[in-house]
Amino acid sequence: MALELGNDHAGQYLTPFPASHMMAKLQLADGLPMLESGEREYITVSDPACGAGGMIITMHQAMLEMGLNPQRLMLVFCVDIDPVAAMMTYIQLSLLGVPAVVTVGNSLTNVMSQQMVTPMYHLGFW
Repeated sequence: MALELGNDHAGQYLTPFPASHMMAKLQLADGLPMLESGEREYITVSDPACGAGGMIITMHQAMLEMGLNPQRLMLVFCVDIDPVAAMMTYIQLSLLGVPAVVTVGNSLTNVMSQQMVTPMYHLGFW
């Protein structure tokens, strides 16, 4: 927030890293038993207002901290109405090797205009 990256007039508010990290750990605590038992092969993560991808990046980091491989155990779907923010998410998730589908669109009206798929999505045979 100190860099004023969010846009209050457009309704863009970036989630602080500590809050994102806490939410990621809470979500993993729910999904981890299903992965360990073999009930699920991977978890699906959806962010309907992804911004620059901070929530997904902290989920990736939390999985690494738990000794899990997010490239094989996490499939991500992100949407953002701002094309620049969606492209930032796509670039960051591609560099991290996260299998993801990033869409430019409005999650509330379900009007989508562009879809970007990370290289790891193709390599993971999702």
